[in-house]
Amino acid sequence: MRMLTTGAAGAIPVQPPDQPPPPRPTARPAPPPLKTKAPPPPPMQPKPKKVVEPGELNCVVCSVECTTKEYYDAHMKGARHAKAMEKKDAPKKDENGGDC
Repeated sequence: MRMLTTGAAGAIPVQPPDQPPPPRPTARPAPPPLKTKAPPPPPMQPKPKKVVEPGELNCVVCSVECTTKEYYDAHMKGARHAKAMEKKDAPKKDENGGDC
């Protein structure tokens, strides 16, 4: 490769006509291939609840009739049922303050 001088600016490289130009440096590397998203999971199926016959799951203390075992279990653990049980188990008092 020859150098062409232009005075105070310095030397400018000149490519001979019979040689191909040198490869240019790339400004940035090629981007990585795009990632494909995984398909969404199938929708959750609710667990089927076993519906019981009317009158099977009753709370006589609270006068509650439940349609499923899950509802009945939740009622039995609940605060409203606990309060009703406390009232039921409390000793009854007559008008004079004595036990019946």
